Amino acid sequence: MQPRTGKVNYAALAPVGKSTSLVLDTVRRAKDPERKMFGYRRSYMVWAYLNVFVCMLMTVLKFREGLQGFGWMLDYMIPMSCFLQIIAGVGLFKLAVRVPFAVVAILIFYAYAIFDGILINKDIGRTLFLTMGWQTTHLLAYLMVGLSLIQAVYCGAEIRKWVKWTIIVFYGFSGLVGIMQLLGVGWALNTFQTKVEMVIFRPIGTTDYPSQLGFEGFAGLILLGGPIIHRNLSKFEWAGILFFAFVILAAQYRSMYYAGLVVGLLPIVYLQFRRSKNIGLAISAVLAAGVTIPLILFPSKFEYGLRPAANDPALLARQESWKQLQPIIAARPMTGIGPDPNLMVTSNMFHVDKWSSTVLDNYYITTYACFGYLGLVIVATIYLTILGGCILRASGDSPVVKEWAFIAVVSTFSVLLLSLTGNSIVYQPVGFFYTMVLALGSLTWQEELEVNRVSGIVVAIRKVLRRPMRLLGI
Repeated sequence: MQPRTGKVNYAALAPVGKSTSLVLDTVRRAKDPERKMFGYRRSYMVWAYLNVFVCMLMTVLKFREGLQGFGWMLDYMIPMSCFLQIIAGVGLFKLAVRVPFAVVAILIFYAYAIFDGILINKDIGRTLFLTMGWQTTHLLAYLMVGLSLIQAVYCGAEIRKWVKWTIIVFYGFSGLVGIMQLLGVGWALNTFQTKVEMVIFRPIGTTDYPSQLGFEGFAGLILLGGPIIHRNLSKFEWAGILFFAFVILAAQYRSMYYAGLVVGLLPIVYLQFRRSKNIGLAISAVLAAGVTIPLILFPSKFEYGLRPAANDPALLARQESWKQLQPIIAARPMTGIGPDPNLMVTSNMFHVDKWSSTVLDNYYITTYACFGYLGLVIVATIYLTILGGCILRASGDSPVVKEWAFIAVVSTFSVLLLSLTGNSIVYQPVGFFYTMVLALGSLTWQEELEVNRVSGIVVAIRKVLRRPMRLLGI
């Protein structure tokens, strides 16, 4: 049984025999990025971390506004910086570009979207650039950030902690601003004003809409609670979970009540019960009190969140927009009408044509309208692949890999549930977080050797047997 120290115990893995041990040592040296990068490993990982840091800055509303109209440049600078980092890793340090199968499926989906858009140009009259440009920017940003993080994680596990606490600090600050807005603090209200018009005031934090603040609450909650899969949580982590749960509550985005509080808290509390029933009961009582007591004492502060769904004008408007979908479905049920930014984000954002009448605010209906049955099949394949890969990683030996796999699985279910009443992935606070979580769950070079230790032993046996086989003329 090899100790879980984060490094591979090669002596324990190798069969008895000097030749076998030497071969396994050769395999280790071949994969070790320390030897390939000549002391530049830390600088390379800092480069990847800076890409993530700017992504987090982009989710802070005032940061983009402070660039006075040049914020759009970051949408192109980030993927370019990530691409250069990947090329540097390949060219200078001989690091492989590890592309997950889910990314391959996403690229297939994008190729299908382009083909679909070309077909649409014939009978609807759109320009391909107008319909694809916006989605291409987001796709490049998410894919490049993900691939750069995967490559950085391969070099060393420490970047996971760097990125994790950067996200927690950014979203924690946004959540604190949101709570201060809920309490009517003038500084928080005046500094982070937006042009969002709402009948009932709802906090937005440093984002530009309450739904994004609610998702930030979920993100902080699951990042702090993720380690429960392999160890007990500290008092600080439980306090952070309670804080982010209250952020979800304060945002009053009711879909996140289910996709955040229920999906996020239930698995954490369940795993705590498996560790200790008594502590689980105490934690459950504290969390329940922390969420329900403010609702009871200050119902006026949570007026929108407590409103029945039947009286929600936003939900009624969504249902009306879904009814308008019938002519689109009838026109192109198999392939849809092609990529459409207005159906994904906001009505008349790009003034494409008559088909872009309103935002649908449902990821599945939007996919069906834009890409038809074929698009739904590809999207389902992508998410099933992601979930399958995460579950496989969660069944491994590395506790840190288990943690990130658990975070990814819970985040996936949250996004899937949230997508019933929103196009969540297209918004940067959601898209960047989800991309980073999936990438940070990839394997380091040491973890990769642990997973492939059987293959390594097979290689060693072949090496040992090669000489006598040659003598026999085989």
